[in-house]
Amino acid sequence: MSFFTSESGTPVLIGGLFALIAVGVGGGALLQGRFKATSSRAEVSKDVAMEEKAKESTLNQIAILRQDWEKGQGLIATHNEWKQVGESLRKARPKAEALARQRQGLADDVVRLRAEFEDYRGRYCRQIRGAAAGEKLAELSTRQGKIFRDVTIRRVTEAGLEITHADGLASLAASELADSWRERFQW
Repeated sequence: MSFFTSESGTPVLIGGLFALIAVGVGGGALLQGRFKATSSRAEVSKDVAMEEKAKESTLNQIAILRQDWEKGQGLIATHNEWKQVGESLRKARPKAEALARQRQGLADDVVRLRAEFEDYRGRYCRQIRGAAAGEKLAELSTRQGKIFRDVTIRRVTEAGLEITHADGLASLAASELADSWRERFQW
C-alpha cells in the first residue's frame, strides 16, 4: 500500500489541512481588520491605498520619533556641557571672590590716595602761593596783551593775583595769565 494513493486518504487529509490553514489565516486577517472580503477590483485598490497611507503614517511617526531621539541625544550632550560649565564656575568662584576683595581694596586705596593727593596739593598751593608774596618783577603781561611794569605780587589767591605796579593796584584773574603762571600756582 502506497502512502499517496487515493485509497489511503492521505492526499485528502493534506488537502484538508491546507484548506484549514488558509481559512484560519484568512479568517484571522479578517478578524484583525487588515483584509476584507471584497468582490470588486475597486474595493481592493481602495484597501491597498488605505494600507499604503497607514504605512506612510507609520513611517512618518518613526521619523518623528527618530528626530526626538536625536534631539534627546543633543540635549544630553548640552546637559553635559552645562554641567562642565557649572563645575568650572564653581571652581572659579573662590578666585572671583578673591579678585572682588582685591578690587575693593584697590578702590579703597584710590579713594585714600586721592584724598592724600588733594591734601598735599592744598598744602603745596598754600606754600607756593604764600612764598610768592613780595616777589618783584620788572614786567608782567596778560594774555590779552596788557603789560604791567615794576610789579610786586601782593597776594596769590584761588582766583588769581593781586599786584602792585607802577600805575597802582590790580587784581588779575587766573584766566588772564599765561599758562606758565597757571601751572606754577595750580589754577
